[in-house]
Formats: sequence, structure tokens, C-alpha cells
Amino acid sequence: MKTSSFQHMYLVASVLPRMTALRRFVMEGMMLVLGFRIKKDTSKAEQSKEAKVFISNHISKFDFIPFHVSLSCNTPNTSSFSFPFWAGGGECLGLINLGRNTRFSRSTFLSKLKSFLCRTEAPIVLFPEEETTNGKKGLLKFSSWPVSACNCVQPVILSAHRPITSISLSPIPSSWYSDFFWFLFTPCTVYTIKFLPVMKRAQNETDEDLMSRIEACIACEGRLSPTLCTPSEKYELEKRLVRALATQNSGARRYDSRMYAEAQRIREIFPNIPLNAIVRELGRSHGNAELTISRLIADSSFQNLSFNSSSSFNQSPSPSSPSTPQFNASPHNRMSAFAEKKAQFIAEARRRYIEKHGLNVPS
Repeated sequence: MKTSSFQHMYLVASVLPRMTALRRFVMEGMMLVLGFRIKKDTSKAEQSKEAKVFISNHISKFDFIPFHVSLSCNTPNTSSFSFPFWAGGGECLGLINLGRNTRFSRSTFLSKLKSFLCRTEAPIVLFPEEETTNGKKGLLKFSSWPVSACNCVQPVILSAHRPITSISLSPIPSSWYSDFFWFLFTPCTVYTIKFLPVMKRAQNETDEDLMSRIEACIACEGRLSPTLCTPSEKYELEKRLVRALATQNSGARRYDSRMYAEAQRIREIFPNIPLNAIVRELGRSHGNAELTISRLIADSSFQNLSFNSSSSFNQSPSPSSPSTPQFNASPHNRMSAFAEKKAQFIAEARRRYIEKHGLNVPS
């Protein structure tokens, strides 16, 4: 149902004219059907008609959608937006192609951006972090190129939460298709766009200085910490996490296979003890077979299951021994008898294990 609703929204976005109240109303209604609500926070400032460029933090690969639906904003298709809108279809949802990739230099991209701003009335939203964060702790270092195309911008803070679930918008590591899956099938997602006061370039102010002021403003109002981390450092972190996860999974698989093989060998000595109990004791003893055998024998719940009645030390009962066990009243004697019985069990189990696997262990 949600997939069909998204297709209908995509079709409506393609047909209805841009920057009209009807299109905005229909798009917001269809977003509600999909489980998305977009709120505007004007507690600090109203949406400016003077500034045509919004500067925002970056929290997911689909940040351009709430901006386009609510504010009719366009967004350049930079490397952080990897969703494959074929044949220019991304423009229906505000994603425009200005050639921001390895084939074009930054100067070429900025000249195209300035030309686009001159010939359109629609505002544009830029994400100077160039990579996503969770929007809760800190900001990646802002790049200065977004303010090279204009002298007047309005900072905004984009935040999102999912009231019913705790699924992150863009976890590390993730891909566009996994994020898109949760984007569609999460029951409810609430986006909030908080407007901040318009910031203008001071006389002789450089792009870096203006962007530093914008970054400090967004960090302060969003209660975020500005950092010196760059998108390339985040990419390296993702690669390390992927490698660590792959190593951990392969190590766990090897550890499990060895554990179960060892448990099967021990179970040949204790056929009446459940395999999962042996595996559990092996895990507690870190794979030590002799320690596991000792613990199984010492566990009172397994004492009656340790050996078959036909293989209990090959000892026949003495004819003079009484048929019913006698309770020893002395605690010291009872503990001595228990320790002696335990030692016999351990010695017998050790002997059987060594004989079974042909180990050359000095006695």
C-alpha cells in the first residue's frame, strides 16, 4: 500500500505545477498517508522571502523530500544523495542535477548553481556537511562552497524522530535502498524544519568566515557540537566498521563450529546429558574440555545423568554392602565422600576422553 501511495505521490509531483498551494496541499496530504508529518518551527524566525538559499544540517539521504514538499525547495544532486532517480525523474521531488561529481570542477558547479538561482524563483536548500549524521550529537565540518553563490542565506535546522519505533534514519553503515525501505515502511516519521534568522555577508567577509558563523548558529540552536570531522573521515569510519563486523561474524562462525564439534565429543562420554547443556558449559569454560567435564560432574542436576548404568566404572557391587544407602551423620565425612566420588568421576571421564580420541597424555 505504501509503495502504491509513493508512486501516486511521484505521479502527482510530476503533473501539478511547481510552487502552487494546490501542489503543496496535495503533496503534504499524500505524505501523511505515507506516515510522514512535516512541521515548521518559527519560534526563532519566519521563513524569509529575501533569502533564496537555505543552509541545513544533514540527517538522511532523503532530506530533500521534506524541504521540497513543505517549502518547494530544490536540492543539487550531490554525492550524498545516491537515490537513483532515472531519466531526470528526481526533479519531480526537487532533486536537480548540476553536475556535482568527479567530472566537473567546483568552479563549474558553482557557476551552474548561480545560473540556476538567477533563472528560478524557487528557493534552494544546501547541505554543507556533505554527509549525514544522526542530528543529535554533533555536526561534520561545514564546507564553504554553499555560500559562494550568494550573500544572503537563511540557516535552518532539520530534525526527525519516529515516535513508534526507534529505527535510525541513516545508520552506519547503510545504503540508499535499506534507508528507503525503512523510509517507506516505518509507521510514522515526524520532520521538523526550524527557521533561524537570516544571515548576510559582512563587508570583506570571506566564504569561510560566513560559513563559520552559520555553523556556530546551527550548532547553538540545535544543541549540537561542531567538529572538525570531514565526510572522508566518516567514510573511513564506515569502512572500518564494515571490516570489523565481517571479521566478528566470521570469527563467531568458526568459534561456533569448533564449540559444537567439541560438545559432540564430550557427549560421547556423557550420552544422557543434553547437547545444549554441554555447549553452554563449554562457553562458560572458554572451550576447555577438561574444565567442562569437571563442571558437568560437579553439577548436581547432571550427577544422575553422567554415565549409563551399564558403564559405571566396571565395578560390581560388593555382596556385603547394604542394598539401601546409609546417611552419614558427620558433615566432614559427607564432604570427603562427595570429593572422592567427584574425583572418581573426573578421572574416569578423563580416561574415556583420552582413549576415545587417542591422545598421548602423560598420566
